[in-house]
Amino acid sequence: CLKGTRGPVLYGIGLWARDFDKTPVYWLNGLAGTGKSTIAQTISERLFADGQLGASFFCSRDFEARSNLQLIFPTLAVQLARKFAGFRSIFAPMVLSDPGLAYESLYNQMDKLIVQPLKESGVSTVVVVDALDECKDKEPASAILSVLGR
Repeated sequence: CLKGTRGPVLYGIGLWARDFDKTPVYWLNGLAGTGKSTIAQTISERLFADGQLGASFFCSRDFEARSNLQLIFPTLAVQLARKFAGFRSIFAPMVLSDPGLAYESLYNQMDKLIVQPLKESGVSTVVVVDALDECKDKEPASAILSVLGR
């Protein structure tokens, strides 16, 4: 975001990101072209600078690897494993024992690749996912939202 723009929105998201007792999902929505991706990018940069960003995935219909819903959770999990040793110590043996995890349902991916390792490791962090509507997949992007809402 340009300096001085989107202040209230950025401030609100920043407050949410620092309070791990709040709801675990922050849903930023709006009409196409209203700056949601710019806000997500700015928040990601700020959280990264503060050491709070654990992982991010920015969907894009222009890049195959960034338009496939099946790649979101495995990608996020690898980023979390690179950043947090505690997460990695749980994630790595799990993936080695079951390399097919990346092909399971979105719900199982999220649970096994993200939720369980985060809980077991005690890691608290922020994960940013942007532009789900840009995913080209047989499963609608709303599938990710229903998984995140559980």
